[in-house]
Amino acid sequence: MSDSRSPIIKYLDEKNILWFPINLQIINNKKELKYTSDYMPSSKDFTTLSLEQIKDRQTLLNDFSFIAIDTNRIQHIDVDTHDHESHVDQLKERCPYFMSASKGLPHVFCSFHEPIELQRVQSIYEGIEILSGQWSYCRADAVVYNSDLTISPFSNTLIQGVNTTINDVIDKEIGDPIAFDILEKVVMGLPIKKFDSYTEWFKVVCAVTNIGLFDDYERKANNLLH
Repeated sequence: MSDSRSPIIKYLDEKNILWFPINLQIINNKKELKYTSDYMPSSKDFTTLSLEQIKDRQTLLNDFSFIAIDTNRIQHIDVDTHDHESHVDQLKERCPYFMSASKGLPHVFCSFHEPIELQRVQSIYEGIEILSGQWSYCRADAVVYNSDLTISPFSNTLIQGVNTTINDVIDKEIGDPIAFDILEKVVMGLPIKKFDSYTEWFKVVCAVTNIGLFDDYERKANNLLH
């Protein structure tokens, strides 16, 4: 563990991690995202906006209390539980992190030896996820602890199921059952860049629709696509 600390904005800029302010309200741990004066932010923005557009948004920092943080290049381990105390303590010993705005639990900066196909994945520890494209957020005045420590790569064995991808769903033969929670996790975590063309997305639509039809949850499957 290090005694070093850094304001979150300074840290992100030094590490070339993209961010922009968001109009977020948190009341009783319930989050509501609203329009800023200029835009309605989306988790896709870090892959669809130019660097210039993101920099333009950053000029609004003083107007809002929260920021969104890109997790495409540098991932976050999102701790959402008070369990696994020993594992979390080890993360806090060896990694830079900040405390979440709603629950005051660590968000750990990290990377992985192999690319993660999905935008967010469950780790092997219940209540701890990896954000790998799905944006993270925090207070604009958050503090990064261990700010002088290197962002070290983790083994992908930390990920539950180690990189389940949409191909694992598309390639299933009709009749092979797939639990809805697995299908939901895969669809919600689809990498935007890979499926932004009509042809690629159509494959996903067909796969999800067929799985829902044959595994008897057609309505729930269709809802995933909207």
